[in-house]
Amino acid sequence: MHKGILTSNERKKHRIDLINIIPRQYVQNMEALPPPSGILYVGGALKSAGYQVNVHHISSAQIDEAALLIARSQPLFVGVSVFTGLPTYVSAEFSKKAKEINKNLTVVWGGVHPSLVPEQCVRQRYIDIVVVGEGEDTVTELADALSEGTSLRGIKGISYKEGDAVRMNEPRPLIEDLDRFRID
Repeated sequence: MHKGILTSNERKKHRIDLINIIPRQYVQNMEALPPPSGILYVGGALKSAGYQVNVHHISSAQIDEAALLIARSQPLFVGVSVFTGLPTYVSAEFSKKAKEINKNLTVVWGGVHPSLVPEQCVRQRYIDIVVVGEGEDTVTELADALSEGTSLRGIKGISYKEGDAVRMNEPRPLIEDLDRFRID
């Protein structure tokens, strides 16, 4: 892969999987529960940037199946939307299983919980990168850097591992014009 600016066609070659996991105790009918809008906005931003995006909205009963499917398909990365509490536990279970299946899989956590405790999250062996705060711009820059094989150091709003060290980049300012993003 070359280093530099990706064309739209090159981005389309890269697939990104985004996943939201609901603890089975929280819901009886998954089909009746729409995915949270945050993950849909992030997916829309990535799709607008030219990436192929798959959004998975599953029950914790489907973790094994989803981890196998996603890890074996070798996406550019898997983004996990994480809320504090039991959803953190089931997100960790998914991430551990996916990493066991494919140790080279890049696991990115975003959402409320990792935004509150990014360093604690990124120190986990099954999490590679944490997106802190609003993710629409951050995740697109992150996808470009991973696609191009460039450094993550200049990407505002992330924490990540660099060898054994944890790097916490500068925070990203809040998005001023939220209307430029759409749910796809």
